[in-house]
Amino acid sequence: MTEPVTPIDVAHTYVAASLPCRRCGYELYGLSAAGRCPECGTAVWTTIERELDPDATCLPQLRNPKAVGNGLLWASACTFTAAMLLGAHFGGLAIENSNLGAAHACAFPLSGHFGLAHGAAMALVLAQVVDWNSSVSSGSSAARYGDLYPGDLPGRLRELAEMAGLAANLRDAGIPEGVLPRLADEAATQWFGKFNPRPFSAAAALEIYQAAY
Repeated sequence: MTEPVTPIDVAHTYVAASLPCRRCGYELYGLSAAGRCPECGTAVWTTIERELDPDATCLPQLRNPKAVGNGLLWASACTFTAAMLLGAHFGGLAIENSNLGAAHACAFPLSGHFGLAHGAAMALVLAQVVDWNSSVSSGSSAARYGDLYPGDLPGRLRELAEMAGLAANLRDAGIPEGVLPRLADEAATQWFGKFNPRPFSAAAALEIYQAAY
């Protein structure tokens, strides 16, 4: 029977417990996992594999291992891609139903121009967007936010950002005040802004940025 190929990464690994050779019973303790039994010449890895998985040597040999490997890689890639697309779909649904489209729209220019992680950029404007959306008396945003958190939601968001060690405002994050109008114009073009309870525009984005400064 053909012996299994010894993995490259065990070249400097040694048998650290009592292990009799699978063929002759010689004690292999202390020998390299990449070596051979001094008594009968059987590969040490063969005995290790037998100890780890007694059924390994009973499995039929693959006629075309490369083709099988490529098939498994292809299947894994398809599964991964499908999962990623499903995750992106759920992310879009979350944005559309969160009443916080303006926050995402304002965050993306901050990330694009100043290298802020999206979560950190969101934290800079999230509380202000909640305040801005809630300020419309005819809307239902305040009630919906109240269902999510019965207390001071903007205050809680600021508290969480502080606990995470994030910048408290745009000024502390190193954003020059002079670029706010340009950022607002760009924020107004983001598709996220369409999914917000209040109509979102460049003027609205500038108001949010100024409040976050």
